[in-house]
Amino acid sequence: MASSKAVAQNNKILTAFEKADLLISENKFEEAYQLMRSYQKWNPKDFNAAWKTAQIAYWNKDMTNSKLLYETAIKLDETNNAVKYDYAKMLFENGNYKEASILFNQYRKVESENTEVWLYSIKSYYYNNDLSKAADLVKQMPETLYSNAELKTLRNEILDYNALNIGVSVGYIDDNQPLETLIPKLRISKMHNSYFNWYFEGSFNKFSNDTLSGNSQTLKIGNKFTFNKLKLNADVSIGTTMLPVAEKSAVIGGLLLSKKIVKGVALNAEFSRNPYYYSLPSTLNFVLQDNAGIALSITDIKKFSGNIQYQKQRFNDDNSISAASFWFLSPSIGTKTINAKIGYAFESMDSEKDNFTSLKSIDEVIQDFGTTTTIEGIYRSYFTPQNQKIHSALLTVQLKLSSKVAINLSGSYGFNAKWENPYLFLNEDSSNQLFIDKSFVTEKFNPATYKADFNFVLTRKLNLGLNYNYFKTAFYTANTFLVNLNYKLISEK
Repeated sequence: MASSKAVAQNNKILTAFEKADLLISENKFEEAYQLMRSYQKWNPKDFNAAWKTAQIAYWNKDMTNSKLLYETAIKLDETNNAVKYDYAKMLFENGNYKEASILFNQYRKVESENTEVWLYSIKSYYYNNDLSKAADLVKQMPETLYSNAELKTLRNEILDYNALNIGVSVGYIDDNQPLETLIPKLRISKMHNSYFNWYFEGSFNKFSNDTLSGNSQTLKIGNKFTFNKLKLNADVSIGTTMLPVAEKSAVIGGLLLSKKIVKGVALNAEFSRNPYYYSLPSTLNFVLQDNAGIALSITDIKKFSGNIQYQKQRFNDDNSISAASFWFLSPSIGTKTINAKIGYAFESMDSEKDNFTSLKSIDEVIQDFGTTTTIEGIYRSYFTPQNQKIHSALLTVQLKLSSKVAINLSGSYGFNAKWENPYLFLNEDSSNQLFIDKSFVTEKFNPATYKADFNFVLTRKLNLGLNYNYFKTAFYTANTFLVNLNYKLISEK
């Protein structure tokens, strides 16, 4: 912060200012503040007293009085640009970027080629997520400032964020249900400011196996909002999904909220409706899921990270699945080039109703019962875990090979997992009529997930991502491959 020098009018004034400076040099900010507050109250028309007390109030984290005193000083001398600039920097450092930008713009007219002023002016828009205004200001910079390394880096960063992003990806999933899914996807997005950060997504799912050939389509538009004063982010979306084989479609969408509690800790909530296309029956029968969830996430408390979450999914057959989980990862072990984290996860899932059903009718089962006592079944529409509990070990490894190449590896292994596995059998009712009954047996299993992400910065405008995911559950095993290209349409004019 800039400092001011008192214009001595008499010994009393000199003594007050000098005492305050002495206390500040001894890091006695509270005493200096009390001294200058008392002096300023007795001398309300003293410009220098108001300015200096405003500075000391800021150093004592009394933001309310600091703002009042800065505004008092400006009213006492409206021609003094230095106090306006000092006030603007205080506002900036306190996160009041919108107010600061107004004063920086005024001072920039006085110091039109001052590098620091331009940096503050551009950052005040940038940090307030007003990328459109930040990009416009970047383009107005005098050419004499282009050689400044910090301004050049800031300029490129803002233009990159302000670019129109075009992402094209192709995913392929092969599982042992058996089911193969090909998923081409298009995503276009652009950030303008805190309240206008739109995106469009369109995907086409192609399902196939030896006897199946089908598809589905999903379209979605959305916008992300950032409320800086509330420390709240919101993502709102709406769209449609269609399953031609079932001749059905539905409106989908959702609301995602993230509220920052303290540094590194956020409370997240989700309310959404999405299609379910993960099981073989769901490719033929239209399945929708309504999701409601809440989570507390920790991302950087002394490099520790973790998550506690509860989620409930309700399907369009009035069944629901509840899930509670938590996980944590240790601080990084290693160097900037290669580092690893280890951790632990626990997950509990349970379905309100199990939808495991016989593949054959009761008559067909009775007819075949002489040759086999096994009644084969299938999950109708979607998988329904029963009393499933999983304890997993976690490992993540990050390799930053260069500024343009990064590899992220992660995995989880369920070393202690169990669930209630359903089985079918013939039974008799009170009228001695045979029917297909169901029961459950507790079984152990070893779920696992292994991921590998390769990210390549081909040029400033073009990024390439290659992803592989192995996924093993109690129901099936799947391999997912994904190729993603993201192009930034940067406007530098």
